[in-house]
Amino acid sequence: MEPMFIKLNYDPFFNGDELRATFVIGDVLNPAANIQSILGTMDIIDISSVLHLLTRDEQLQLARQLVEFSRPQRNSKIVERQVCTREAGELPRSGQDGSTAYQRD
Repeated sequence: MEPMFIKLNYDPFFNGDELRATFVIGDVLNPAANIQSILGTMDIIDISSVLHLLTRDEQLQLARQLVEFSRPQRNSKIVERQVCTREAGELPRSGQDGSTAYQRD
């Protein structure tokens, strides 16, 4: 995601002096990504509408990574919502060449 998109969404809806949040852009599924600086630093992670876009293995990999991002304290939270289907399984992604995404029931 381009930083300008964060700024475009941030400015109309939030007062920068009041929202104490840090937006992070990166590829958490890439083990070579430079993410060491944020490990164990996040109180709340909102990953809404993302997991259903990934394969089951990628979902599990991402879930483990999100736990590592979380601050090691009792009240840390990971928030997610996703699209579900009647029957769970790997489904074809629309517009993609034979790739699949795992959707839960």
